[in-house]
Amino acid sequence: MVSPAPPSRAKTALMLAAAVLFSTAFGLAIPNGAEAGATLRISDKQEARSCAYATKHGSRAQRREYARSCELVGATDLTPATRVMGSSARTQRSTYQNPVYGFSFPDPGVLQNGTSDYYAYSTGSGFPILHSTDLVNWRSVGKALPTRPSWVVPSGDSHPWAASALRTSRSCPGTTSPGCYLLYYTGLSGQHSPTTDCVAVAYSPAPAGPFSDLGPLQAADGAADGTGRPLGCGDDAGYGNIDPAPFVDGDGRAYLYLSTSRRCAAPTTGTCPYAPVISVIPLGDDLVRASAPRKPLLVASPGTWEQDPDHAAQVENPWMHKRNGIYYLLYSGGYYGASYGMGYATASSPTGGTPYAAFSKAPINPILSETADVLSPGGGTTTKGPQGGDWMVYHARAGSYTQPRTLRIDPLVWKKNGSVTVRGPTTAPQSPAP
Repeated sequence: MVSPAPPSRAKTALMLAAAVLFSTAFGLAIPNGAEAGATLRISDKQEARSCAYATKHGSRAQRREYARSCELVGATDLTPATRVMGSSARTQRSTYQNPVYGFSFPDPGVLQNGTSDYYAYSTGSGFPILHSTDLVNWRSVGKALPTRPSWVVPSGDSHPWAASALRTSRSCPGTTSPGCYLLYYTGLSGQHSPTTDCVAVAYSPAPAGPFSDLGPLQAADGAADGTGRPLGCGDDAGYGNIDPAPFVDGDGRAYLYLSTSRRCAAPTTGTCPYAPVISVIPLGDDLVRASAPRKPLLVASPGTWEQDPDHAAQVENPWMHKRNGIYYLLYSGGYYGASYGMGYATASSPTGGTPYAAFSKAPINPILSETADVLSPGGGTTTKGPQGGDWMVYHARAGSYTQPRTLRIDPLVWKKNGSVTVRGPTTAPQSPAP
């Protein structure tokens, strides 16, 4: 990989000052190499100021956690590349090989926090976080929610699924922080009957957390459905919301895409049939409440690649990507523990047309599917590489369906007719790197 351009002298001083603040205030060692004149490349001024703010204004317990997570990010930035392939410096800068993180990290929600500054948030207890400067070398920097949210079931599997993050220049709720990072995630609510999956929101002044939980997504007016569920958990037309993915359009309007597991033919306090649909909820200016009801966008199609033979048809893990005025809604289909893949649908607006058929599925689907060497690829999100170009960051298994879902990357390939595919899944050394 080609190293990013060095930051300005002012930025360098700000980063180093933040590192010194962390180390002196909390007895934490500055990473090796971060001596006078060295650079902690924590993306940009907003992130450095956010880290400094968090370590000063967080609760006593949070201040130490913020200091630790920000320091770990700095250590990642200063760590020499360890997963690039090849023997020559030229080859090392241009080659990658999957998996780029060989441990379990399913449903990676990637956040590009700067030209060469990436975070990924995973399904798993507390929502594990990885950091990278090049999309190839990744390091664990902790968990987004170190303690179980109070609203989820108190024991057992809390369904901590598919978290994604959004950066905003607004202050975090109830603070004067210089910017904020919002985490949208899934949890299993123990407060509703039937027990319901909900999408919720948490915030942090620093992208590596820890995040403060706000609970399930609420409507701006506080309205609930006939069973008392807030909008993040469901409505009279369906419930069981999972896999939230935020998107901010060019006009500044924000949307939260998600998968809704159950569809109700009529309002009921009972159980509705399992019938997954991809939905969208418009967000308000504060980005933590909904500004309009949920709109169903597309449904799962039985008998297609979206259905594993031994399971119901599925559409989940949505991700919005806009290009040349077209809205590409990427999503996963099949069964995550067996045959799985990714496809996309398009529309001319972020909410599309007629409900349940608001986006048109691409005839070339799936654009990412399993091979003999790569099983269950999916749960992907897209981002720009450090050198430009669009990349898919996704998970997949190797060897058998019992193996962990590890982190992988491969480029998106755009065709002149507007269609898109993924150049993958790959396992051999690939050139060029992001």
